[in-house]
Amino acid sequence: MQRFKTRIKDITARSRGGSMGQRLNELRQYAVGWFHYFKIGLAYAEALRLDQWMRRRVRLCFWKNWKWARTRRCRLIALGVDPERVKLASRSRKGLWRLSRNSLVCQALNDQHLKNQGVPSLRDLWVVFKYGEKAKT
Repeated sequence: MQRFKTRIKDITARSRGGSMGQRLNELRQYAVGWFHYFKIGLAYAEALRLDQWMRRRVRLCFWKNWKWARTRRCRLIALGVDPERVKLASRSRKGLWRLSRNSLVCQALNDQHLKNQGVPSLRDLWVVFKYGEKAKT
């Protein structure tokens, strides 16, 4: 688990160059490969906890990538957050890791949006492995 987290931290490092598409592609390759290697011994609770943590890391990357308050405001509004409440997150002086858990950021960068961007879901992979392709995720 610790090596998995360390590798995900390297892929989603704040100072790492490259586009988000490249990061998400590398993240998908590593996470899916890791899951298929360790899937027999992986419990559902562990898969769920790692999945939530990994999504929070990706939210942190998006937030860091947006850099400026104006960009953050425009992106949050474009993703469907109420314009009256956007300033609570976009101009906040809190840290990146703390803001990746903010309700407005989580509303904008929800699980469905991240899935559309290509972020793998360890939970969904676990459910398909355990119960087959026809299982509801």
